[in-house]
Amino acid sequence: MEAIILGPGTDPGEVGEEPMTEPVLNEPQPTRRRARNASAPRAKRVNLSFNESEYKILKLAAKHDNLSPGAYAARTTLAVARGELIPLPADYRDRLRTLAHARVAVNRIGNNLNQIAAALNSDAEVSAAQLAAVLERVSRAVEALDAATIATMEQAE
Repeated sequence: MEAIILGPGTDPGEVGEEPMTEPVLNEPQPTRRRARNASAPRAKRVNLSFNESEYKILKLAAKHDNLSPGAYAARTTLAVARGELIPLPADYRDRLRTLAHARVAVNRIGNNLNQIAAALNSDAEVSAAQLAAVLERVSRAVEALDAATIATMEQAE
């Protein structure tokens, strides 16, 4: 089974969907319940203890997914145990997004440099060695960003 990399409070069934928004009329939403499986009833219990701040975090995440705290804890725990959900540091998405934006910016710089090179080469005011040196630096920067992005992604595995 392929692992899905998600952050806290994300429903594995909602990959790629927009985050849930507040109801327009603020009507209470019914709590979703898992389907009962008569052939494999859940007879084993686990008792979890939380301090006040931890429980508030759990309740918020459960509310976001329209589940009770117990159902949310059970579903999330099983998803992690099965390898369907990989817990990530809270800032992981921001770090990856920053790296991706930086990589796009460097690629755009390289594209612009290629356009400048074409224009300057038509007038022969810039030497090929100068342009090659600039393009080499951009290439090294893109390679470094690629390596950093891959390293960040591998930390989650």
